[in-house]
Amino acid sequence: MLGHSRWGRRRAKQIDRQGAAWWARQARYEHASIAAFVDLAHRLRALDAPHHLTLGAHRAADDERTHSLICRGVAQHLRGRVLHLGDAHIPRRTSTDTYVSLAVESLRDGALNEGYATALAEQRRQHAFDPLVAGALATISNDEAGHAELAWSVIAWCLENGGAEVREALASESARLRTPREGFVPTISPTLAVRFGVIPVDRFGGLGEAVLAGVRTRLGAMLSLDYQAPVPTFAPRAAA
Repeated sequence: MLGHSRWGRRRAKQIDRQGAAWWARQARYEHASIAAFVDLAHRLRALDAPHHLTLGAHRAADDERTHSLICRGVAQHLRGRVLHLGDAHIPRRTSTDTYVSLAVESLRDGALNEGYATALAEQRRQHAFDPLVAGALATISNDEAGHAELAWSVIAWCLENGGAEVREALASESARLRTPREGFVPTISPTLAVRFGVIPVDRFGGLGEAVLAGVRTRLGAMLSLDYQAPVPTFAPRAAA
């Protein structure tokens, strides 16, 4: 029995290490997203976008900073070691944005990928039974949904200002979109992974396909001539 107990403890530590590695990867991914949203705010400002869009981008950057700290906390909780993320590197742009380029990127990276991140985090939250993990995923899912809505608002603004050129570019990009997938596959078993919210994507069936179909349907409505842009749902927040 003693040997079995020691084997069980070693196995538990191995599982914790693998779960921690996944959350550490998520922390670095969220940390890199800080710069992406700060960059988006600068690009929106350069195109003289409405204040609520640039403000939404800055707030999304703050969300990603929070997400990186949350993910780092979960990783450290599992591994027992401090994880250092460093400073977010904000790239210096050499090209000038257009309504077309910003709309197409917002469709692909915002509406689709952030929408998928929302759905994925929510599915993992529903399966996780570690309270710390479930809480982390709930926060991430809620915020990523706001980021997806920000992308849709940017698309609507680009359509309003860019006209037919933006409309044609978005229709073409919609046809090229592919089902989003997560590249990282954890090595721990699905049964044990639920503790950490680290559940292989294939457990969720056609989640990516459903998100893609939803994006195409919503975009199709936006490209219709009688479309009326809704009031943004992501801003402003109440003052603290």
